Amino acid sequence: MLASPRGVISNGPDMIKQIVQLVQKENVRVVILGIPRTLNNTDSQMTTQVLKFKDKLTVALEAVGVPLETRDERLTSIMANFNISQRGLPKGKREEKSLRDEEAARIVLQEYLDTK
Repeated sequence: MLASPRGVISNGPDMIKQIVQLVQKENVRVVILGIPRTLNNTDSQMTTQVLKFKDKLTVALEAVGVPLETRDERLTSIMANFNISQRGLPKGKREEKSLRDEEAARIVLQEYLDTK
């Protein structure tokens, strides 16, 4: 199976609701959440924020019967930047944060699929 990008859901008060709606619309069986860790395999300030988000998202997904699994996302932004640079896109497009986030998420999902 090949992972493909599905867009970016902006961080905001309706983010979890939007994720649950997408999960239901697309008949998703499992949600994968990347957990940021430092290169030394320790928690960062962002890790703490993501883990709080994970707890809220887990509850929302349990309500619709969909499990949440986590994956280490270290170095995915670097891999995403490399992949994007290989596409021949204009510089302005290559530097869009949402494009990097989307590609990094695709990488996390592909790594998950490759283990299954």
